[in-house]
Amino acid sequence: MNAGPDPAGALSELLREASAGRPDAIFARIGARASDAPAALRAGAIDALADHYAARLAEADLPRGTRLLLLSPPEPRTLSAIVGALRAGFDVALAPPSLDIASIAAVAEAFGASAMAGPTEFAELRTGERIFEAAALVETIRLVALHGAGEAGALGLDEPLEGDAPSAAPTHERQLFAVDIVDAAPKCRSISQERARDVAREFVARAGVLGGGAIVSTISLASEAGLVGGAFAPLISGAHLIWQAPFAARRFLETLETSAPAHLIAPAGVAVDLGAAGILTADRLSSLTLAAVDAAPPPRFTHSVDPARVFVLRSGADAGLRLEAIAERAFGAN
Repeated sequence: MNAGPDPAGALSELLREASAGRPDAIFARIGARASDAPAALRAGAIDALADHYAARLAEADLPRGTRLLLLSPPEPRTLSAIVGALRAGFDVALAPPSLDIASIAAVAEAFGASAMAGPTEFAELRTGERIFEAAALVETIRLVALHGAGEAGALGLDEPLEGDAPSAAPTHERQLFAVDIVDAAPKCRSISQERARDVAREFVARAGVLGGGAIVSTISLASEAGLVGGAFAPLISGAHLIWQAPFAARRFLETLETSAPAHLIAPAGVAVDLGAAGILTADRLSSLTLAAVDAAPPPRFTHSVDPARVFVLRSGADAGLRLEAIAERAFGAN
C-alpha cells in the first residue's frame, strides 16, 4: 500500500527508501589531519537518527512551521539533523558552519527563526558556543538544539527520549532554504526538494554513478549543489559518499587515491588548482562536477581534462538548479 508522498519532502522520502533498500550505503567525512578518525554512518543509521532527532525536537513542543536555522557542516549527522527537523514539522534554513556570531544572528533574523541548531563542535570550530552567543542576540529564539557532545542549556538531540514524543503530524508543507550572503547581507533562498531530486537523478545517470565509484565532495551541505551531490545523489544511487572537510590538500589527494576512479564534486573556483594538482585524469576521476552560481562564467582550466564526464552544477534564483555538460574535455590557458 502506498502511503503517499513523505510530508517532510523528497529528501526524507529518499532516506526512507535507502534505509529500506540500501541500508549499508556509507556516508563518511574525512578530516583534514591524518589523525582524524573518519566520521561515518550508514544510510539505515542516518534514517533512524533522523527519527530520533525529530522526536527530540517534538519534545520542545514548538508550533509546526517554526523556522529553524541549522548550521550544516558536511558530515553524516547533519543529514540526520536536516531530515529530522523537517519530519518534526520545522521549516529549515541551512547555513555554513563557519559563520561568526554576528552573521549567525543576522541570518536568524533575516529568516525569522525561532530556533537554532547545529553540532556542538565541527573540526576546530566551537559551533555550539557560537550558536548560544548568537541566540542571545536574537529576541525571537526560543530553542537551541545541538547534536554531538552535550552542552548545558541546549536541547541535546542525541540524548534519550523522555517518553512518548508529541506527534509530528503534517499541518503544512515543510520548506527548506539555503543561506546566501549577498553584499554582506544574508538572503534565504527557497530550495525545491523535488527539483534537487530530479537534478540528482540526472547527475547519477549522466555521470555514470550507477556504474561504480565513490562520490567525493568538497561542497558544504548548506547549498543546493551540496545537497544534490552530498545527499540526494548518494541516496538515489547507493554510492559510497565521502565529504572532504575541512579541506586539506594532502588528505584530499589521499582520499582520491584510495577512491579512484571517483566522482568529484568541487567549487568551480578551484578548477585551475585541480588542474595544477594533476588530478584531472581518467585514472583518478570518472566524472568531475564543478558547482557554480547562475551568473558565473564557465570554469577555465590551464591543464587538460580527461575524466569521461565533466559538468557544471549551477544554482541560484535566476534560472534555478541545473546540470550542464561541458562538451570540450580539454581546455587550454588563455
